[in-house]
Amino acid sequence: MIDTSGRYSVHRNDRLNKQGGGVLCLVTNKWPSFTVPLPEKFRNLDIIAVNILTDIGPLRYITVYRPPKFNKLGREYMVLLVECLEYLSNTCDTIILVGDLNLPSVDWTLLNSPGDGIQSAFVEFCVEYGLYQFVDSPTREHHILDLVLSSDHSIVSDLQVF
Repeated sequence: MIDTSGRYSVHRNDRLNKQGGGVLCLVTNKWPSFTVPLPEKFRNLDIIAVNILTDIGPLRYITVYRPPKFNKLGREYMVLLVECLEYLSNTCDTIILVGDLNLPSVDWTLLNSPGDGIQSAFVEFCVEYGLYQFVDSPTREHHILDLVLSSDHSIVSDLQVF
């Protein structure tokens, strides 16, 4: 249903105990790819990681969605999400992290954020793992909510926001 042409490997993590939603990654069949298994404690996160063997070398492609909560539950979710991202970033492969993180107050130019334990926790993770953020214009209203980050600062040559 997702790829009727058969040109892609479909990697997905459907939401448990909820109707609809989840995350998905399509990878061209030209490149071998496999889903990275996650420990059970991360099962309620909307995240999927795929190892891809490309012409430029191995990539770990991570797709994530973070609900827009800025309360106690939002902080707990971010703590678990950062722990999962640290687990997934423990690799020699180039990391590419994409998704809707719902972090409206992060200044990606200055790597500055409110000290709310949510946005600041994600920025600290990005700094610690040397991730560069490529999206430089708003993706929703006046905020950059949809992110493309990588451990290789030269991996993206052109990115356009529509």
